Amino acid sequence: MLGLVLGLSTLATACASSRLSDGPLKEQSENSSVAGSGTAVFRVGQFFDVSVIPPRNPGRKDAVFQRLEPADATRAEGLEMRYAVVRIGPCPVIGSDHGWPPSGGCKRDLLPVNGFHLRPGKQVSILVGAAARRGGKWLIPAFRLHYKVGEKSYAATYYEGLELKVRG
Repeated sequence: MLGLVLGLSTLATACASSRLSDGPLKEQSENSSVAGSGTAVFRVGQFFDVSVIPPRNPGRKDAVFQRLEPADATRAEGLEMRYAVVRIGPCPVIGSDHGWPPSGGCKRDLLPVNGFHLRPGKQVSILVGAAARRGGKWLIPAFRLHYKVGEKSYAATYYEGLELKVRG
């Protein structure tokens, strides 16, 4: 019995320590936003795109992106998700759009999220594309960015989400 209690205690400690801090790219706003398809109803397989905008890198080292994902993965079940980094400045920030790549003028400037280096003092937009495999409604209220600065790992949650309606 003592072994079971010690084992559960060790497991609980390991789980608690595996939670990552938001780190230097933590959400700066206390507000949240959800870009929705509104009255538009998309077709199965048609992409709806929104932007997630992490804050400017305040540090002296690069923040190296690993992945962006829905904060609650179950909310994206039935969706094909795509992600790309776009540098702010040469390309406008997309509030919402459709198609993948988005219909804006920066198709050639889409960069992979995994391995992207956010330089000190710089800011980017991360495009999120979602296409449904079946009809229905989806609401993803937040996304989580996993990244590293040096050897330290972080996971920042951004309450910039999407709502998608798809006819079957």
